[in-house]
Amino acid sequence: MLYLSVFLLFLFAAIKFDSSNNSSPKASNKVYLFELLILILLAGLRKGVGGDTFSYMSYWNSGFYSSIYDLNLFGLALFDRFGPGWLILSNLVHTFSEEFYVFQIVHACIINTAIFYFVNKATNYRFTVILLYFLTIFFYYNMEIMRQSLGNVLLLISLFYFVKKEWKSYFLFVAVAALFHVSALLFAFLPFVNSYILKLSKLRTIVIVSVMAGIMKVIFPSLSFGESWADGVVKYSAMQNASLLGNIHAVLLTIAYFYLARYCRKCDTLSPEVKVGVNVFFYFNLIGLFMPIFVTRYSTIMSIVLYIAMATLVIEKHKTIVKAVVWAEFVVFTFFRAYTIDMSSDVGRAPGSYYFYNRFYPYYSIFEDNVEAKEYYQFRYNIMNKNEG
Repeated sequence: MLYLSVFLLFLFAAIKFDSSNNSSPKASNKVYLFELLILILLAGLRKGVGGDTFSYMSYWNSGFYSSIYDLNLFGLALFDRFGPGWLILSNLVHTFSEEFYVFQIVHACIINTAIFYFVNKATNYRFTVILLYFLTIFFYYNMEIMRQSLGNVLLLISLFYFVKKEWKSYFLFVAVAALFHVSALLFAFLPFVNSYILKLSKLRTIVIVSVMAGIMKVIFPSLSFGESWADGVVKYSAMQNASLLGNIHAVLLTIAYFYLARYCRKCDTLSPEVKVGVNVFFYFNLIGLFMPIFVTRYSTIMSIVLYIAMATLVIEKHKTIVKAVVWAEFVVFTFFRAYTIDMSSDVGRAPGSYYFYNRFYPYYSIFEDNVEAKEYYQFRYNIMNKNEG
């Protein structure tokens, strides 16, 4: 019921403000900020919601973090279980509060403020895009990949500097993002491949190179960026034994995204950062066919720009409505697959401990103190501590 209420509110705002030319800018801004506040509170005040959330909570409650004043800077370079950025942020928050929900609120503020800022700057259809964000990757970024999502939103903001060719600022954002997850360094190659990857004649070369990279990744994981990265490659590759149908689905979507990126490149009503973002979305979907999941996560944050492109095509480009519908069908198919076919998948380390839908359901807040909430929370927490131990 809580999620349904948020959905209806966001849907009403999208209809009222994105499809009307007579809406008040002042009222629109207030509602937009109100939506931001809702998502921050929804993510920040949760208890026992999410997958990786329990892993991070386990470290938090175990005394792993202490105070920013006790942080050993030399140890940051040696300890690679988490990135230095994550360790600094966690210890900084822990200095002021030992409650994990405080960290969740800080985390939600950073993630959602960055996304709302980008959307506000990049499109006139911000409410439609935020609605799609809530329906798709909101739970994933706020309640699942908490560490990498911090780096991802920095990379999203970096697109503003990319299109202006302000390379010092761009590479600074990439470097800071890499402090949270080293795979963000892949974006350092973006300035050199952005114009190359959308040439149709080069698509075959790109696929061949990606396949070769995938083979090398499996056969020689030690050639990756250090032991920790290599372990991650092996671990996530083993988790992605997709079916033939799933692989075909991914390939067809990637081809569709390629042509969408080429089309968006010629669309005058799209902002430059959106055009680049759609390019990047295609790029990471392509290499994601042959790389572990923490690489494809970069395409999920760029789905924000895909939603901007979709909203623009549907609302503005009436003469191309057929093309817009085609891409919408792909998005709906992806959404349907993610939230129905895979929803009941057992993705826990222990059988029956964690299912896909546990990323967002059942939802309990820190204010709920009923028996059902306590039992569920304790069950998930005990399983996570057992596996971490």
